[in-house]
Amino acid sequence: MYEIERKFIVYSDKWLKLVPEEISFIRQGYIPSPKACIRARIYDNNRAELTLKGPPVDKDKRKRLEFNCAISPDYARQIIDNFCESELMKKRYKLKYYGKIWEVDVFFGSLYGLVLAEIELVHEHEKFVRPSWVAEEVTGDERFSNASLAKYKKRLIGEFLGE
Repeated sequence: MYEIERKFIVYSDKWLKLVPEEISFIRQGYIPSPKACIRARIYDNNRAELTLKGPPVDKDKRKRLEFNCAISPDYARQIIDNFCESELMKKRYKLKYYGKIWEVDVFFGSLYGLVLAEIELVHEHEKFVRPSWVAEEVTGDERFSNASLAKYKKRLIGEFLGE
């Protein structure tokens, strides 16, 4: 199945005024692989999944092949602790905005202060209303992929802030 997603930097806390559809605490780790992004993710310590994502297949880097498989949280913890090269933690808010679900990720640890918003679309040219609380689009900017964020935490924040 293909995933089509757009990602934006959140620059304002106006999104906090929206009532969340769901809030999750997420821990995710990445297994090194030259051909795919392999991720183990745990939601709220009570459900988990293993995901394989391929490289982007379109020029705008919005569309990727993706496979998700539910696994037990215990398996996911074992995978993260024993096989993952990098990991991150974040709180995810799912918000409805003009009929679409937006996921706002608030990062912890050395990524503290970084907030990103994503929207998944049905097709590449699907129209959506861009919220006033998002700024620059970073879809396709590898520095803002979760796998890169997990690996290059401190360097990315310094680069983005011009330090």
